[in-house]
Amino acid sequence: MELLEKNHELISDGTYLAFLDFMANILPFYLEEAVKKTTKITYIPITEKKDGVYIGEHYLGKIYYSEFISYIFGLRSFKGFKMLDTRNVSKDFLMPFDLDELTKDYHRFEQMEEYLTFSQTLKSEIDKQDCSLAELTEVAKENFIKAALKEIIEAAYNGKYNVTRVLDGSGVNMVTEILYLSLEMRNDELFIGEYNVGKVDVNDFITFLINLPCCYGKTDNPEEYELSFDLRGLIECFMSQGVTR
Repeated sequence: MELLEKNHELISDGTYLAFLDFMANILPFYLEEAVKKTTKITYIPITEKKDGVYIGEHYLGKIYYSEFISYIFGLRSFKGFKMLDTRNVSKDFLMPFDLDELTKDYHRFEQMEEYLTFSQTLKSEIDKQDCSLAELTEVAKENFIKAALKEIIEAAYNGKYNVTRVLDGSGVNMVTEILYLSLEMRNDELFIGEYNVGKVDVNDFITFLINLPCCYGKTDNPEEYELSFDLRGLIECFMSQGVTR
């Protein structure tokens, strides 16, 4: 069992590294091709085969296909239907992207190292503080579900946050709504959108948010750190208090 768990961790880590490889080395090729075609929407093929996952002819390796797709869903440029359960995504999939936004996603990725350096430095500083920080973080998680979600949902419907409506193939019926929430530090306190979480273990709290069943993942922005959520899923989390997957 321990060996299986270790193997899972290695494949999961490899999946994230494959996503980084896609952003750094494969995406520029498709951006260049899309610019030549002067099209606003570009499609990038992804396929899962017996020997691993491919982006076009580029081999990503034996990785978790559905987990890789979840990283793609976190890109603001992705314009397809974002399924909550990525295991249902076709194994031969043309991923649609808005070209302008995809270019911005690529530039955000180039700046990601700056955020990672900031995050690691911040964690080092937090580790030097009292053990009570862990207790404050657990209280903050509970308060987020009981109180913050209500405020965030109401603010989203009042137009205070960026919400993208995803329509079906007819372009008429709404399938879902994607809510983007920024995360930032102010005076050693974490803010999610306009909600002040307080002084917490930032990495632990972000992990908590990413593990919400309605969270699609993170979007990398040089100025802000954002997470994307299914808005109806957030409402269900608040109503049911069933928040872990």
